[in-house]
Amino acid sequence: MEITFIMKKNLITLLLHRPQQQSGFVILFAMIISTIILILGSGIFSIAYKEALLQSSDTETLHALYAADAGVECALYLDAAIVPAVNTCNAGTNTPVSGATLAPITASAPTLGAPLITDFRLGYSNGTCSHVTVSKTLIPLPTSRVETKIYSQGYNSCDKDIPQNNNPNLVERVLEVTY
Repeated sequence: MEITFIMKKNLITLLLHRPQQQSGFVILFAMIISTIILILGSGIFSIAYKEALLQSSDTETLHALYAADAGVECALYLDAAIVPAVNTCNAGTNTPVSGATLAPITASAPTLGAPLITDFRLGYSNGTCSHVTVSKTLIPLPTSRVETKIYSQGYNSCDKDIPQNNNPNLVERVLEVTY
């Protein structure tokens, strides 16, 4: 029994008194693993944050584009209107909150060398707006026709029908139609 006890005592002594060269390895290993996990996590967060910013930018761009398109459609409607009493643009859910007293664009004809320019603004209930310029030019012989250019600027952030230029997220999209 004595021999076994002495052997066990020596084994315990050996286990408790390791050489100093191996101490701290676990802490170093844990710090390296923690650093790798932290770098991977911050990289994934950075990518997710940039994707969220791009998504927001895409949405604002679409709002501005749809406002410009509504302005073009309104100008086309007013250009085709024959009766002066028909002077509003119906943009569905985005009905104009201003610019409802527009006259048909075809009220007068352009003269040679002097284009007829009509300019109007439309504000929509979703906070977007558009600024539309319609230019009618008489093209001389041999075609003798009237060329119409519609230039519509759409904005995503407006106060009634005026773009909020102090908004850092203001987006402008332009559509131009010629016929």
